Amino acid sequence: MVVGMLATRATLNDNLIKRFMRSIIDIAREHATESSDPHWLRLSFMALINLVQLQSVDLIPKKALDLLKEIRDISGVLLGLSKEFNIKRFLAVLLDSLLLYSSSDDQCLETLLSITENVPVENLVDHMISKVFSMCMTQYQKNKSDFTSSTSGSWAKKILAVVSKKYSVELRAAVQRFMEDTKGQSKKEDLKLEILSRMMDGHSDMSLPFVDSKLWFRLHHPKAAVRCAALSSLNGDLKSDRSKAENLVTIQDAIVRQLWDDDLAVVQAALSLDQLPNIVTSSSLLDALLHAVKRCVGILLSGSSQNVQLAADVVALSLTIAVSSFCNQADSTEKVASAMFPFLLIQPKTWNLNLHVLTLGKDVNWPLFKNLVADDGMKKLPDIMSGNISSISMDFVNSLGEALSVEPDERRIELIESACNFKLSEVLQSCNNIKLTEQERNKLQKGLLIRESVSALNMDIVNKLVDAFMMHPGDVIQWLTVSCQDAPLSKTLFFVMLMQSLHKMNSSSDPSQFLDLFDLCFPVLKTEWEELDVPVDVSLKELSKSNCQELLYQLCDTSNFTALNSKLLICLFWKLVESFIKLEPAHVSSVFSKRLCSGLEDLFFFFATTRAQHVFKEHLHYRVREAKVCPVLFLTRLLSREDVPPMVQIESLKCFLYLCSSGNSEWSIQIFSSFPVLLVAMSSDNQDVKVAGMNCFEALFNLRSRVDSSKKNGSAAIYSSSFDELLGMMVQQRRLILSDNKFLPSYLTSLLSSTPNALLVPVDLQKRFDQSTKESILSFFLLCAQELPAYGKLKVLSLLKGLGILLLHDENVKSLSQLLDKRSQYFVKLDKTCPPISDSEVDLLCLLLECSMMPSSSFKGQSLDDHILNALKMDCGDSEHPAVIFPCLTILEKLSNQYYTELKTEVQIRFFNKLVSMFRSTNGRIQNAAKEAVLRLKISCSTVVHTLDHITQQDNLVIDSLSKKKKQKKNSNSCLEDVNGGELLRGEKALSFIASLLDMLLLKKDLAHRESLVGPLFKLIGRSMSDEWVIAPSAEETSVQPPQDVREITHASISSIQQTVLLLLKDIFDSSNMSPLKANITNETNVKMLVEFAHSSNDGVIRNYIFSLFTSIVKIVPDKVLDHIISILTLVGESTVTQIDSHSKSIFEEFISSVIPFWLSKTKSEEKLLEIFVKVLPDIVEHRRRSIVAYLLRVIGEQNGLPSLLVLLFQSLISRKDTAWLSNVQNSESFISDVKREWEYAFAVEICEQYTSSTWLSSLVMLLQTISKDSSSKECFFQMRLVLEFIFQKLQDPEFAFSVSLEPRNNASVGIQQKLQELMKGCILLLQAVDSTKEKDVTSPVRKEIRMRIHDVLMTVTGVMDLSIYFRVVTSLLQQQSDRNGTRKVLGLISARAKDSSSSKLKHKRRLPSQKRGNSWLNLDEAAVDAFGKMCEEIVNVIVETDDESGVPAKRAAISTLEVLASRLPSGHPIFSKCLASVAEGISSKNLGVSSSCLRTTGALINVLGPKALVELPRIMKNLVQQSRDVSPASTGNTAAEEQLVMLSVLVTLEAVIDKLGGFLNPHLGDIIRLMVLHPEYVSDFDKNLKSKANTIRRLLTEKIPVRLTLQPLLRIYDEAVTSGDASLVIAFDMLENLVAKMDRASIVCNHAKIFDQCLVALDIRRQNPATIQNVDDAERSVISATVTLTKKLTESEFKPLFIRSIDWAESDLVDESGNENKSIDRSISFYGLVNGLCESHMSIFVPYFKFMLDSIASHLTSAGVSVSTRKKKKAKLQETDGAIPPKSWHLRALVLSSLKNCFLHDTGSLKFLDANNFQVLLKPIVSQLVVEPPSDLKEHSHVPTVEEVDELLVSCIGQMAVASGSDLLWKPLNHEVLMQTRSEKLRSRMLSLKSVKQMMDNLKEEYLVLLAETIPFLGELLEDVDLSVKSLSQDIITQLEEMSGEDLAQHL
Repeated sequence: MVVGMLATRATLNDNLIKRFMRSIIDIAREHATESSDPHWLRLSFMALINLVQLQSVDLIPKKALDLLKEIRDISGVLLGLSKEFNIKRFLAVLLDSLLLYSSSDDQCLETLLSITENVPVENLVDHMISKVFSMCMTQYQKNKSDFTSSTSGSWAKKILAVVSKKYSVELRAAVQRFMEDTKGQSKKEDLKLEILSRMMDGHSDMSLPFVDSKLWFRLHHPKAAVRCAALSSLNGDLKSDRSKAENLVTIQDAIVRQLWDDDLAVVQAALSLDQLPNIVTSSSLLDALLHAVKRCVGILLSGSSQNVQLAADVVALSLTIAVSSFCNQADSTEKVASAMFPFLLIQPKTWNLNLHVLTLGKDVNWPLFKNLVADDGMKKLPDIMSGNISSISMDFVNSLGEALSVEPDERRIELIESACNFKLSEVLQSCNNIKLTEQERNKLQKGLLIRESVSALNMDIVNKLVDAFMMHPGDVIQWLTVSCQDAPLSKTLFFVMLMQSLHKMNSSSDPSQFLDLFDLCFPVLKTEWEELDVPVDVSLKELSKSNCQELLYQLCDTSNFTALNSKLLICLFWKLVESFIKLEPAHVSSVFSKRLCSGLEDLFFFFATTRAQHVFKEHLHYRVREAKVCPVLFLTRLLSREDVPPMVQIESLKCFLYLCSSGNSEWSIQIFSSFPVLLVAMSSDNQDVKVAGMNCFEALFNLRSRVDSSKKNGSAAIYSSSFDELLGMMVQQRRLILSDNKFLPSYLTSLLSSTPNALLVPVDLQKRFDQSTKESILSFFLLCAQELPAYGKLKVLSLLKGLGILLLHDENVKSLSQLLDKRSQYFVKLDKTCPPISDSEVDLLCLLLECSMMPSSSFKGQSLDDHILNALKMDCGDSEHPAVIFPCLTILEKLSNQYYTELKTEVQIRFFNKLVSMFRSTNGRIQNAAKEAVLRLKISCSTVVHTLDHITQQDNLVIDSLSKKKKQKKNSNSCLEDVNGGELLRGEKALSFIASLLDMLLLKKDLAHRESLVGPLFKLIGRSMSDEWVIAPSAEETSVQPPQDVREITHASISSIQQTVLLLLKDIFDSSNMSPLKANITNETNVKMLVEFAHSSNDGVIRNYIFSLFTSIVKIVPDKVLDHIISILTLVGESTVTQIDSHSKSIFEEFISSVIPFWLSKTKSEEKLLEIFVKVLPDIVEHRRRSIVAYLLRVIGEQNGLPSLLVLLFQSLISRKDTAWLSNVQNSESFISDVKREWEYAFAVEICEQYTSSTWLSSLVMLLQTISKDSSSKECFFQMRLVLEFIFQKLQDPEFAFSVSLEPRNNASVGIQQKLQELMKGCILLLQAVDSTKEKDVTSPVRKEIRMRIHDVLMTVTGVMDLSIYFRVVTSLLQQQSDRNGTRKVLGLISARAKDSSSSKLKHKRRLPSQKRGNSWLNLDEAAVDAFGKMCEEIVNVIVETDDESGVPAKRAAISTLEVLASRLPSGHPIFSKCLASVAEGISSKNLGVSSSCLRTTGALINVLGPKALVELPRIMKNLVQQSRDVSPASTGNTAAEEQLVMLSVLVTLEAVIDKLGGFLNPHLGDIIRLMVLHPEYVSDFDKNLKSKANTIRRLLTEKIPVRLTLQPLLRIYDEAVTSGDASLVIAFDMLENLVAKMDRASIVCNHAKIFDQCLVALDIRRQNPATIQNVDDAERSVISATVTLTKKLTESEFKPLFIRSIDWAESDLVDESGNENKSIDRSISFYGLVNGLCESHMSIFVPYFKFMLDSIASHLTSAGVSVSTRKKKKAKLQETDGAIPPKSWHLRALVLSSLKNCFLHDTGSLKFLDANNFQVLLKPIVSQLVVEPPSDLKEHSHVPTVEEVDELLVSCIGQMAVASGSDLLWKPLNHEVLMQTRSEKLRSRMLSLKSVKQMMDNLKEEYLVLLAETIPFLGELLEDVDLSVKSLSQDIITQLEEMSGEDLAQHL
């Protein structure tokens, strides 16, 4: 992927590309070999493709190609990638690369062939073939005589074979293009052909597909002449030797391609091959022959004379071969016959071909061709066409002219005019004057004879084909349709055949044969017409004279067969119309007549809806003009049917218009009677239909004026003047009728009614006709409409719908009755044998019902109530069908209150019952319409009471529980009888009826006198409570019980009815006009029955309804409810347990709010009421308890009820627990977890959450007071724990904290703060009571848990109290305490509260509610400050007044309290100064606990007071120092826990003193520093916390106190620090280092010499080696660190003399015990340790100072002794020492080497230290260390560097020395010296030398190569070393040198 990305970003080098390609292909080959994951192989190829396509790659290298061809399935991978990506360029490069080596590498060739065969490379065929041929020619030129396997073209043959198989078309084009490159030079073409042929055939292999390569190349030659010559030559060879045909099978594809050649001459030559069917496979040959015929047909029809004969010859040859080779094969015969079919008709241009095809027809086994035999006419045709005819006489010409004058024939006239030089039309009047020349006469004779003969022959052919076709037209019609798809001549012949078939069938006596043919051909003709490009216009004259012979005559002169076919189609359709009219019957009752009418309609539909309708205008007119039966009936059916498209209706109206305009008076009665049909058109939504209809009205009006009135017969209404006037009026309103769809209905309604109907119509239009005329016109309309189908009748009546019930004449009433009967028969009686009612009939039924609901005073017909009620029947099998739904909807929507009130009472009841039945219909629309109808009507309450009484008076309602036979034996009294027709409602239907009735009453709230329904409804409840009323037991049924599901359904229905009745009663009682005085309400209200009903019912919904009804009744007749209040309350209590839904809750609350106040006013006992409900609370579901009790408390009053409730709940909880449980609960966690699982506790918490803090806080105070009164029993203690837990939990409520924060401050007398004071005091009293109680059964853990919970409550309470109030309460408590134990408890409370002021967590990790944002202790107001002062005074009094030992705990508590208060109040309150004096005095107390407390408190007070504490500083420091000395181990001998605490407290106090009073500590600094440096507790690691705190104090001393004050005491303490030990000394110099780091420049100038001297003195501690210093190295490191820190502050002028003095100090001679002066090696070790630190710190700045130490360094690296005597001091001589050196010398040399390494590392300045001179001085001393032996006892000196550390230093130093020298002049001696040490006998020396060489190589890199020549011999010696490690390291060095040099060094070794 990286390579692919790189290829997209940059242009890569050719070599790099080749390496990348090879690497990628190698990876791909590995993935392919492993076959682990094809995804990785795919990714590898994608990377390779990207690289090749994005870079300039022309060929893949041979090595990469060798790897690539080893990959299996490479073609499959490339195929997959080619489908997703464009890899064409990669494929081209890959194929070129493979092709380059294919001639010599078989594996490359196989890979190439596989890719070519499987991967789509059609775009690369041209390039590949060109490359193949070029390579072949190149190979031929190289070796013209030797055609061995390596140079022959067998590889090329294989490639061409694969390409020919897969890409034959591309191969042909590629070969031709290659041959055309010679640019017309025939000699070069021949040379190419010759070379390629020889190359291909050089090593012939008969198995390959090229036997004669030259023939193959000639067949692919670009020149047609060459190809023809090749085929001719091949044909000659085949004729001479017929056996050669077998060998040509291998090149049959090339021969087949010649049959598809673009040049017909080549095709003809190929067809002329002898034994062609034996050479080419049958399937390929047949396809090629058919293609050639199809191609030639296009040429023959083109009209041009070019290539006509050649095309005809090709067709003849093709068909001859096809007939001879394939006519015996059934599947091929159809194709051959289709190819011959267009040539069966003879044409002058192709008559030879036509005769040949006709001759071949007899050999084709095809049914249609069986009659085609040659006759005399066909035999004479050659003579006629060649001109061998006798001359024509003038008599014939004259007789022809005479004949043409009588009956002109345009075709013949055109023929004569083309032969003559005059217009025949000019001389037709005098035929004898026709003058023709001899030439004209011959021309005319030939033309006429040829056309007449050809036409006659074609007619004979057509007749033969028709005879065969008519025998079995269905067998060949599909074949004819397919054959006509591509050949216009085939269509022409097919159309002519159909026309002649129709002509013959017209004379046939069997008309069904015509209909069968029509059914077969009409779909085909329609399809052909739709596919026709340009239809032509044909005149009526041509249509009327059209016949088969005439059309065939026209065939001789035309070349535009498309136009001819169009004309033939039009004539065919004309012939179809003629045939239909001839066969049209007088009636349509028979099956044949129906088929005929259906066919005629199909034809009419086609003419009306097809494109180019104008072409068929005459066809339509002919249909209505020549019809035998009145066409009005036909047109009427089309206009009045619903399934007729608008286009057909428009054409029908146009035909009607044509019929009116034609003036045919024979059908005038039918025309005038069609007036209502035109109204159907006028009601259409299509505007074009309406316009056509209006045109018909005008034509009808005009026709009225033309018809003779004396000849008028028929209906009087038709010929009356009023009808004429009506027509004229409609014509006048044309514009309005067409522009507004609503105008015509309004116009007709107003015209025929007696009242104006709309504003659109003219004024007084209703007065235009008298009543009798109106009735006459309306009767005429309705009478004519009766004859129309349902759709037409619907449209006519829709226009007249405004007349309403006037339309319901006898005929329409009969129609209504018939439609209702049909609906009932199919849907009610479920008679499926009768036809179903159609949609139009449903709409018509709805229209008639709608008119029936529109009353009119002028209507005097029969009553339609029964019909309307019959239409409301819904008890059907398919109740959702529109035929059932829509009539009911129509009635319900049109049902008006006027109509309903005009009905008789009995009919109103029946209507009401019908409405009730539909009120609960399963259909939503019916249900909604019924509801709307009920709301519109004013229903009498008496009707409802009548229905209810009828229901309740029934003995029982029978449920379908028994068999049908037993049901039929039931008495009719046991059923609910519907008034409508005596219909009986049984079982579920009766229950459904009752439910619907009640639903209606609920909806109909405007029912007058609703209170009168109370009595019947209570009766209905009473009857419904009895099962006998619903399921009546009888003698027959006692042993048979209804099924369980029936009973469940029945009970559910009864329950629903009961609920509705209760809801209805409540609605009546809640009505605003309800009064107990109305309708005797008091007597009819039966509360007792409701109570019994509620007791007996387990249905919660019913109980809710009853309780709700009680709530409403109590408002009207309260005494009725109060008489049964106890029973009702009992019901309510029971219901709260079982009914837990929200609705039941609202019902309960409503009932409680209405009844309980009255009851409480009588009893005055809230506790009793609560106790009743608490007893049932456990049985009530949890989420219902809260709402019930909360509502009870709301009614009772929370202030009085909540405390009582909590007491009852906790008493209930404790009382339920036995003694054993109380004994087992010992710890707090188990007790709390157990208690919280109890419902009483959880409910108490939950119910308190419903109220504000001010409400429940009072209850908590009362709870605390109650439990404090009695603590004598174990149960009381557990009750304490329970109450305290509850109180603490409630105090954690966020709402409580929020309420406290909103309350005004300092409001101690009222509100929450006042309650908190009481709660706080109660907790203190309870705490004292717990401690004072001696109950034996109460264990200590229980008491502890109670104390802890009291403490938590107190913390919470005091945390939210106002501080001024809190301080006053605490002060009061301190003053009130009589014993010190109570005082200690109060003080502990103060401390805990103060500590908690900045913390959000309590003990046991309990969260306190936040008081306010911010810490109120930091922002005390004036009142709080004053109260705080008084509280502190009281605390000080406790400290001062308590002297005896028993008061120590209280005193310590008071002191600690002050510490906490001081730390929490960082404000300088005056009281703190007074407190400090008392506390400071206590530091010197002999009681260590008191002293420790005083020390800590002193520190806290100093932090608060700051400089204000200065007055007490002397006393504080005096007591502090004295106390620290008193508790020191030196004086006491041990460190107890209290003493440790005192020591830590001292540090705390010192921290505060230094931080706040550091500037005033000068008199005490010595003591402080001595304490912090010398005190063993503060410098040892025994106590980590103490040590850490002491370090903090020491850091403060150096940071907070000025340097001028601190430095001198710190320097003076040196000797004491040495005496104290190394820990004190290290701390002293650490403090000095911190102090130096803090110094400013002025302090450094003044004190640097003094500090350096002190450090130099300290550095001598190694030499002095005092006994107190255990770890000299640590002490020395601290001194060196301080010294280095000092030097960082110095300038060069200040540093240089100090450093030279240090050198002198290190090199100075010291007198030993024996009196000798020697240099101290210890001082040298310390000095070079300092040098190391300086070099590491100052880096390159310090390097120049090494020149002062050069001689010393050389001396130390070469001397072996511990010290050097000055008396024997001589010039040092460099020598190699084989012996071991002392440990100190080893240590010193290690430090020197480390210093030199750091020097060389940082020697990078312009003035280099390591110049040539210094290099020579240091070279041998440093190199000599390679052979120095370490001390033998080195392991005994742990502080001395190890051998490994020194070895690493030495190697690193030598390597860095080489880098620092920077010149090969210096590298060579260094390298040489090091290499010389490799010859040492010591293994360590040899290894160190080799490591040094390797280090130099690593540092110098390629620059080391200048030393290669010198190094090689030494390495060669080392490779023969006896030690394996030496040999291995040497080999590694040699390998590294080879990589650096890039050459093999083995030859130099």
